[in-house]
Amino acid sequence: MLSLRTYNLIIFASHAFIMINRFIFLITSLWLGTTLVIDFAIVPTVFHIIENFFNAGELGIALFRKFNLIECFFALTLLVCALKRGKGFRFFRIHILLVISLAVIILTYVTYLTPKLTLLTDLWKQADAINAIGISGISDIQQEHQLYHRLYVSLDTLKILTLVSLLILDLRFSEDLNGKA
Repeated sequence: MLSLRTYNLIIFASHAFIMINRFIFLITSLWLGTTLVIDFAIVPTVFHIIENFFNAGELGIALFRKFNLIECFFALTLLVCALKRGKGFRFFRIHILLVISLAVIILTYVTYLTPKLTLLTDLWKQADAINAIGISGISDIQQEHQLYHRLYVSLDTLKILTLVSLLILDLRFSEDLNGKA
């Protein structure tokens, strides 16, 4: 027979475990929702309303630079919570792999893609300001900019799919906890 103290510790541990799972679901949902709003509502609206391509681009870069820092917090929080939840979670390895993948994507944004796009946008804007369009080099800048922009969009698509996968894992695990699986 369990003592009252042991029973209370078991209840506390199970409540803590459930709270960690809910927190992981909340952070993942918040991250996905914010990404979708920025990608499919805010950025298209900015480029539709602001007529100057470079001004709209600078606003987009500033927005993503700030959001990527928030995403670093999201990724770190999910990693810590996933590790805290531990190997008792049936999908532990998959979950950790997905969270680490998200962290790598975000670190790629912060350390490489955003600075590279900022530099290329500045070069493109300078060339445009002196009417250097059409001379050797400007088309290379535009093509390189488009290459990095497509890479950014591709990684963002991968990030969205990864976040959806995390939500599915967490929903499946919640069903398991509730005995519905």
